[in-house]
Order: sequence, then structure tokens, then C-alpha cells
Amino acid sequence: LGKALFLMTQSLREATAVTEAIAIGDTSQKVNQKGNNDLLAIAINSMAGNLKEISRQANDIAQGDYRAEVKPRSDKDELGKALFLMTQSLRDIGKVAEALSQNDFSKKVRVKGERDLLANSINTMVDNIRSMTEESKQEDWIKTGHAQLADMMRGELNVEGLSDNVITHLAKYTNSQVGVFYLADDARNLTLSSSYAYKRRKNLSDNIAPGEGIVGQAVKEKQAISISNVPNDYISINSGLGEAAPNNIIALPLVVEGSVKGAIELGSFGEFSKEAFELFDRVSENIAVAINSARDRVKMQDLLEEAQRSAEELQAQQEELRASNEELEEQTETIKQSEAELKTQQEQLQASNEELEEKTQYLEKQKVEILAKNNSIEKSKSMLEEKAKDLEMSSKYKSEFLANMSHELRTPLNSLLILAKMLMDNKEKNLTERQIDSAKIIYNGGNDLLALINDILDLSKVEAGQMNLQIDDVPLSYIETDVRSKFEVLASEHSFEFKVLMDPDLPASFETDRQRTLQIIKN
Repeated sequence: LGKALFLMTQSLREATAVTEAIAIGDTSQKVNQKGNNDLLAIAINSMAGNLKEISRQANDIAQGDYRAEVKPRSDKDELGKALFLMTQSLRDIGKVAEALSQNDFSKKVRVKGERDLLANSINTMVDNIRSMTEESKQEDWIKTGHAQLADMMRGELNVEGLSDNVITHLAKYTNSQVGVFYLADDARNLTLSSSYAYKRRKNLSDNIAPGEGIVGQAVKEKQAISISNVPNDYISINSGLGEAAPNNIIALPLVVEGSVKGAIELGSFGEFSKEAFELFDRVSENIAVAINSARDRVKMQDLLEEAQRSAEELQAQQEELRASNEELEEQTETIKQSEAELKTQQEQLQASNEELEEKTQYLEKQKVEILAKNNSIEKSKSMLEEKAKDLEMSSKYKSEFLANMSHELRTPLNSLLILAKMLMDNKEKNLTERQIDSAKIIYNGGNDLLALINDILDLSKVEAGQMNLQIDDVPLSYIETDVRSKFEVLASEHSFEFKVLMDPDLPASFETDRQRTLQIIKN
């Protein structure tokens, strides 16, 4: 009995120690089983094993591994049931998150109850991301249509070309099957300008007054009007297979600064989306501004043509004035002849009337003064003509001299270029790199001098202010290299320090006449 009590006490102590370890979370210890009938050891060891397995599965779940299948050991295994449900919930959340990463918003987490805050939050997040994605797609669609329309309105288009581009783009982009574009005058009367897949009808006018029909009412109210269930006889969409009436119509006035410039009417079998309405609202003013610009260009062209006609009329008037001046000169000559006749008459009457003789002498004195002035003018005119002839002769001699001198300069210069080219080629391979570079500098300098000689031959254009510039994109590195090659050798022959300084803020290149710029810098 004592031995039995001793063994029983030892077993209880061992079981108590293992139970206490399990109670503080240590599932690594076990009770030594005394036999197949040691039910207490079997129960404690089984409990420790189960808790250890549950701990392992809970640790896998904590590390994001939801593959472990936690199965309850019985209907009363509340902990096993809880881990099983938690694993399923986390798996569902993982599937929703994976679908969300692929922009699939159709999956949601099944809500377990009112206190399932995580499932509700995940589902709310899916709804928010779906809404944001749809709004982003809608905004991208609107901006793309707006940008494409702006590209089609760019350039110096006339009003007809502009309206044709606009109605074609809007109809295609909004999937409309028919469209018309009206232009408005100062009284807001509309005239058909362009259309898309539109068939004119005999009983329909191309001119619409404000308040007349849907388009006229939209212009009158300066607001877009949209209608559904369009009557069959209102407008039709035609194709090679037949025709049918659109289900939806929108009339869009084109208004800028309160002034109506035109209107657009589009018809579609389907409903216009809210993105289409937003696109119409954004582009209407831009289209109106483009119409204004096109009309202003036409007015500007008309003004230019009117100015040209005025200039031609002014030139004709100048010709008439010149003819009048010539006629006046003839009349002046006639007056001179009359004065000569009057002088003869005065001489005949001088003997009979002394008073008339005095007056005649006075008139004669005035005539003499006039003749003196005329002689002076004639002399000045002759001097000017002589100076003009001298200047013309001097210019001729100068041009001949420059031409002869340029030809004489070209002969040694061409020889210099040929010799420099031979040195550059170095066919005998007996020159150093520095000598070849020097030959290149001589060759480039000779070409520059040849260009200057050509400019001397074109001196008449310089004097007339008609020198042509060759503008292209010139790298600053080219300018620096050319200047350095032209003057570095020259500076090295004297006690000079030669530097080429480039501001670091300068661009890599700029547009200029390469030859003229280098001439300025070299001078």
C-alpha cells in the first residue's frame, strides 16, 4: 500500500508539473506513461499534443500561411472551430485581395455578422477602389477626347474645314450615328455648315431661327438639351442596309462670353453617357473660340485684300497726278511763251506810254529774277546729273576692281587650299598629328577666306541691304572649336595667354547664321 501510494504520489506530482507547464504555454513536456491503462498520462499528453498542434497552426496563420486545415476534434472543440473559421475568413480575404490586385472588383468577403469589421472594411475598400478606377477611366476618356479635338482644331483652318473636323470627331468618339454642325450669325440664326452621316430632307430647311426646334431652343437658352424616344420622322440614320431613327438626341450650343457662335446636334441609337455630357460641356466653349478665330482670320484676309486694292488705287491716283503734273508743265511752258509775246507788245507800247514803260521794266526785272532762278536750278540739276554719272562710274569701277581683285585672290587661294588638302590627306604618312591639325586649320581658314571673297563679289547686295542669312541650329561647341583652332596657334607665337570662355548657363546650341557669327567673333 505504501509503495502504491508512493508511486501514485510521484505520478500525480509529474502530472501536476506537466499541467503547470501547459498552463503557462509550454507544450514540449510530457508525462511518462506507466502503462496502456495510464489514462491520466494519456489524457495530459494528448492535451499537450493537441495544444502544440494548434499553436503550430496559429503560428502559420500569424505568418500569413493559410494553407493549414484546422479541423475541430469534436463538436465541443471551440478553439478548433474558431481557428477553422478564422482560417477560412483569412483565405477569403486573400482571394479578394488577389482579385483586387488584378483590377477584378467582382469578389467580396462574406460578412459573418455585425461585428465582422474586417470583412466590412475590405468590402468598403473594394467599392471605393472600383469607384475611383471608374472615375479615373471616365476622366481619361474625357481628357483624351478633349485633347484629340484640340489637335483637329489646330492650324489655320477655315470655318468649313473646322466644323467638318469637329462634327466628325465628336460623332466617332461618342459613338453617335448622325450629327450636324450649324454656324450662327449675329442674330443667332443657324445655318448648316457640316454633317456626319446626315441625309438632307426636302421638307427640312438648312436654316434655323432661335427657339425653332430643339437646336433653336438650345441656342435661345444657351444650354444643352437632351431628349430620348425621338419620333421616327424627326431624323433618320441611313446605311446601305436601311434607315432608322436614333433613340437619343442632344443639341449643344457653342457659346463664348455670352455670344452664340454655332450649335451641334448629335443622334445615337444608345444613350449618351455622363462622360459624353461632360465632354460636350468642356469642349463647347473651345469650339466657339475656334470658330471666332477662323472667322477673324477670314476678316483679316479680307482686310489685307482691301488694303491691297487700296494700294493699287493709290498707285493709279499717283499715275493720274503725274499726268496732271506733266500737263501743268506744258501749261507753264505756254505761259512762258505768252510772257515772251507780252514783252514784244510792251516794247512796242513803250514809246507811247511812259507809265506803261515803268511797269514793263518792273515786270522785266521780275522776269529776269525768275530766269536767274531757273538758270540756277538748271545748273544745280546739271551738277546733280554729273555727280550721279560720276557716282555710277565710280561704282562701276569699284565693282570691276573688286571682281578683278577677288579673281586674283582666288588663284593663290585655290593653290593654298589644294596644298593644304594634300597635307591633310598625308598620303606619304610623314606628318605628325599636330602638323595634320595645322593643315586642317589652314584649309578651314582658306575656305573662310574664299567665302569672304564671295561676299565681296556680292557687294551690291550688301549696299542694297539685301544680304541673305543662312539660319540653322549651330552647336556652341562648334563655335568654340573653330575660334580655338583659328587663334590658338597665332597666340602661341606671341607672349599671349589665349582663352575661350563659355558661360555654363548657355544652351547647347542656338539658331544663327554660322558664317556671319564666326565673322563677327573673329573680327
